[in-house]
Amino acid sequence: MSPATERMMPKHKLEVLTYGHRPRRFRRRLAACLFLTAILCAAVGFRYCRQQWPIWERRYWVYRCRHYLGPKNQPALHPNEYWSKLSRDGVSSEDRNVFCHEIVAHNGRRRLVIVDVDHFTPRPPPRAPPNVPPANRVLLLCWVWDASVLVGDGDWSSAVWTGFGGDWTIGDGWHCDFLNGELDPSDKSHFWFGYTLDDKHGTIDGWLCDDETVKLKIRDGPAIPY
Repeated sequence: MSPATERMMPKHKLEVLTYGHRPRRFRRRLAACLFLTAILCAAVGFRYCRQQWPIWERRYWVYRCRHYLGPKNQPALHPNEYWSKLSRDGVSSEDRNVFCHEIVAHNGRRRLVIVDVDHFTPRPPPRAPPNVPPANRVLLLCWVWDASVLVGDGDWSSAVWTGFGGDWTIGDGWHCDFLNGELDPSDKSHFWFGYTLDDKHGTIDGWLCDDETVKLKIRDGPAIPY
C-alpha cells in the first residue's frame, strides 16, 4: 500500500486493522473469570450444604414423625422406622412405639406425641406349674415434643416432657400385643390404640392436655392399674 493511499484511509479503519486481536483476548479473560467464579460458588455452596445437611435431614424425619400413622389394626413396630432415625441424636428409645403423630391441644398448641410401651412379663413364682400363663405388665411412657425446637439447633431438653402414662397389668395370657394408634377425627387432641391378650381385645384412650402432658385412660378390655 502506497503512503498516499494510507493517508487517505480513515483513522478508525487503521485502528481496527492494527488492534483487531483485542476482542478475542477479552473473551478469553471473561471466560476465565466466569470459570473461576463458578468454582468459587460451587465450593461455597458445597460447604454450606455440608453444614446444613444434618439439619435438613433431621427436619425431614421430624416431618415424617409428625404425619406418621402405622397400618390400622396391625401390631406396632419396635420402634417405627421414622422415629428410630432420630436415635443418632439421642432422642429415640428402644421401646415399642404404639403412637407417633402430631396432636393439637384445645389451646391450639401443636405437639409431637409419642407413646412407648414397655411390655414385660415378671418371672413366675417358684414351683409354678409350667402350664400357667405369664402375667403381662406394661409401662406406658409418653413423650411430648415441640417440633419447632426439635428441628432447630437449640437445647432439645427444653422441648420434651417425659412422664409415665400408666403402670398396668394386662392380665395372664400367652400372647399379648399392641396395635398402632389412631386419631379421632372429631377431636384433634384425642387418640387411642388397641391391645390384645390371647382372644381378648381392649382399647386405651389418650388426650394431649393444655399443660403439655398426656392423659391415658383404659376404655375397655382386661387391663387394670398395677
